[in-house]
This record gives sequence, C-alpha cells and structure tokens, in this order.
Amino acid sequence: MCQHHARNQAMKDANKEILKLAKFYGYILARQTKHLIFKHPNGAVLVTSKSTKDYRALRNTEREIRKQLKLSPSPIDNHAHSSW
Repeated sequence: MCQHHARNQAMKDANKEILKLAKFYGYILARQTKHLIFKHPNGAVLVTSKSTKDYRALRNTEREIRKQLKLSPSPIDNHAHSSW
C-alpha cells in the first residue's frame, strides 16, 4: 500500500470514529465540507476537521464534547502524564 493511500485510509478511519463518538453523545451530522459540523439537541455545535492528521483528534473531540455537555472528564484525562 502506498504512503498516500495509507494516510487517506487513516483519515477515513479517524472520521468514522469521530462520527461514532458524536452519535454516541447525541450529536447529528448537520453538514460537511472541509469540516464535519455536528449539532446537538441542546443547541451545542461541534466542528472537527474532515482531514485530521493529528493522532489525538479523537481524544480531543471527546474532550470538547464532554466540555460542551458539561460532563465529567474522561478517565483517560484524569491520569497524570508521568507514565509517558
């Protein structure tokens, strides 16, 4: 598999995971261009890049969702980074 194809596949996989995550928290995909724009029934709007290259994108998206919905932080965010 060429490097370009592998990178595109990784972005598609990340987008699928972001779509699943948003749906889990009740967001609906409102539209997409270069970004994925989700809306929540409470009026919250979530915008993520459609072509993310950041390996932390999914975690950052979940952090933003939890902040918008005023939920407690994810367990992964509660751990100190001393183990890195």
